Amino acid sequence: MRTSHATGLNAYFDVLLQLGWIGLLLFTAMAGVALVRSWLDASERRSVIYAWTPLILVALLVDSMFESFTLSGFGWLLLVLCAVRAGQSRSWRERLGSSDEGPVLPHVQEGQSGPR
Repeated sequence: MRTSHATGLNAYFDVLLQLGWIGLLLFTAMAGVALVRSWLDASERRSVIYAWTPLILVALLVDSMFESFTLSGFGWLLLVLCAVRAGQSRSWRERLGSSDEGPVLPHVQEGQSGPR
C-alpha cells in the first residue's frame, strides 16, 4: 500500500527541511525558553491558572514529534500564545513598575524632578 504525505510527519523534521539547521535551532530555542519560563512561573505562583501554559507547551512539543500540527493554523497560534504568555510575567518590564516610587531614570539624580 503506497501512501503520500504532505508533511514530514514530524514538526522538527519539517522545520529542518524548510528552514535548515538555523531554523530548527531557533524553533527549539523559542519553544525551550517558553517552556522554561512558563514552568518557572507556574512553580512560583502555584495556581491552576498558571499551570495551563507549561502543560499546553509540553503537549504541543510532544505532539510535534509525531505530526506537524504545531506548524500550521491553531497549533502555531497556541505555540506563539504560550510563548508570549510565558514571557509576560518574567519580563524586565514588570520589574520596572514594582517599586513604590516608580522607575528611577539613570540620568536623573535623587532630588531632581527631571529635565528642565
